[in-house]
Amino acid sequence: MESHTGDQAKTNPAAPQANDPSTTAPVEAATTGHTAVAKGKIDDLRAHGASMYTHADTRSHGRLSVFRTAAANFMAARATSSAAAISYYALLSLFPIIVFAVLLVGAFFGQPRVIGIIEVFVTSVFPVGREFLLGFLGQSVPVSTSITLFSALMLLWSASSFFVEMSTHVGQAWEPLGARVNTMRERGLGIFTVIAMMALLAITVVASVVLSMMPQLPTLIPGLRDSLGAILGPILGWVLFLVLIWAVLYGLYRVASGIHVWRTAALLASGLAALVWQIMSQIFGWWAAGDLAHYQHIYGSLTTVILMMLWMYLSAIIVLAGAHLCAAIESHYGPAAQVVSARGAAQ
Repeated sequence: MESHTGDQAKTNPAAPQANDPSTTAPVEAATTGHTAVAKGKIDDLRAHGASMYTHADTRSHGRLSVFRTAAANFMAARATSSAAAISYYALLSLFPIIVFAVLLVGAFFGQPRVIGIIEVFVTSVFPVGREFLLGFLGQSVPVSTSITLFSALMLLWSASSFFVEMSTHVGQAWEPLGARVNTMRERGLGIFTVIAMMALLAITVVASVVLSMMPQLPTLIPGLRDSLGAILGPILGWVLFLVLIWAVLYGLYRVASGIHVWRTAALLASGLAALVWQIMSQIFGWWAAGDLAHYQHIYGSLTTVILMMLWMYLSAIIVLAGAHLCAAIESHYGPAAQVVSARGAAQ
């Protein structure tokens, strides 16, 4: 019976066959048709998006292209990996910088006064780990005012490692414009930066001494000075520190690449990076304060160090993004770009 049924299937031309092209062709045709339709829709969306981007870029006079170029160069340079290296060196160099500052500047103005100024900087720079760093300042910083030349040189070399790493990776943002990394130059720049920081710290100490010696101004309305100080004090401090970060980043973007950097590009990029850094500092501080207990259950006593490194990592990303933005602005609007545009118009 089974043999008879099989013979009928073989001899019956209407019976479907497993390898019969007439049965699979409609399915393949339908699949190919749906794929072509989907691909066509995707191409249409891409074309529409490119048209919208071109229109918006034209309306913004090429400003969107600047951010697109900066983002592409940021990813091509693997800046996130560079930020991780910078944060590592920042943590290793932080404590030698503090010790070097207390010993060197404190030898002239007294260590307690210098430590007080450093505490102000620590609370402004680090939204997390302030208690840890202040405890280090109060307990671990040596109180001796004597320091050998060899110890000073070792502290200076260790403290400059962070600035060498930062300057190297920031300078890489200008490699598309012809900049090249010079190891000896970056080391010299790092040492110079540490010395400049010590000079700035000394100037700050002198300014604080002068201000403390000035007589108190008379108050016309009782309680007015205290109320204004409570309101304007935090705002003024936030703005002053924003200007300080702006100035530091401006100098870094101008000198790190080793080539002449357009001043306007450095001003715009450093100002935007400083503003983003200040805003992210507030957000990160609020986030860390809210989740600190949760992370302490996981990491224990290492929580503070981990959060500090995370903040250093985010800070390095902001600084590197600003550097790539600065290079992109210069490549689009700088003197070199204007010369190329003038030559193209003449031809």
